[in-house]
Parts: sequence; structure tokens; C-alpha cells
Amino acid sequence: EFTSLNIDYGHEGELKAAVPDLPLDHFAIGWTGQIEIKEEGEYTFSTYSDDGSFLWVDDLLVVDNGGLHAPEEKLGSLVLTSGLHDVKIRFFEKQGGAVCVVKYSGADTGDAMQLLSGFHAGAEPESQVTKYEPVRSLEESEGLVEGFDGKYFIMGDEIKDMPDLDVLP
Repeated sequence: EFTSLNIDYGHEGELKAAVPDLPLDHFAIGWTGQIEIKEEGEYTFSTYSDDGSFLWVDDLLVVDNGGLHAPEEKLGSLVLTSGLHDVKIRFFEKQGGAVCVVKYSGADTGDAMQLLSGFHAGAEPESQVTKYEPVRSLEESEGLVEGFDGKYFIMGDEIKDMPDLDVLP
């Protein structure tokens, strides 16, 4: 397990540098956490990935960027109320480039796309694997620490689409 303050692995090798035990190919990663929305409104989320990625907010699939492909961005939008919202990001890599970047825009960002930052429950990690500081911080947050909680899974070379990480140990 590891913590990513932002999911910003847009260049070949950045993910491997952040998680040294990760193989170059044939893996999947799941990140979970919460985001804080300060102003209610429509928010757009994007994933830019090679290979597939998916993003859920409050158990609703917002971005489907699945399949085997070169770096590609997909977008999805929804209306969010102010407060905390659960976020789940899934990413898999078969072979070749391994990139994954998650951004959002809306009232809280002045409608400008920026890296998504979040929080998760648990102890402060010994090391945080991304170089970026969160865009937002929770005021008086109890039991939440900065960053998304990440877990990786080494898969076989038969991986062709996103495995169900929720059922893996």
C-alpha cells in the first residue's frame, strides 16, 4: 500500500519511481479516498491513462476510460453538493507506457482543470509518493490524512481489461 497526494503519473517511469516494487507491466492499482467540495455545482472529472482507468464518485461511475489503449483522456460530469464525497479510481497496465493522471474542474476550481486531491482515513504514511501538495485541505478534519490510499496488484500477462480489485485480497 502507498499514498498518492495527487494521481499525477503522466510520464513513463513516474509510477515505477513512486512505487519501486511495481513491475513495468501487468499490474492494476486502486486508489480510494474522499474529496471535499466547497461549493455545490457541476463538476467535471478526467482520467488520462495508458491503459485503462475508471473513476467513481459516491459509487457512481463518472469516467470510463477502459480498455487497452495509448494515452487517452476521457471526461465525465455530475452535480455535487458541498461536503465530503467518496472517490474510487482504478487503473490497469498491460504493457508499454504506464501513465495515469486524474483532474477535475468546477466551482471550487474556477472551472479550470486541476489535479484532484483528497483525503483518506488512517494513519499518516511513512512516505508519500507524489511531489505535489494537495490543492485543498480539510479544516478541523479528524481521522483523515492527506492523499488517496493506493494498493497495487501484480497481474499476469493475460490482463486485457480492469480486474475487479474489490474482490482481490
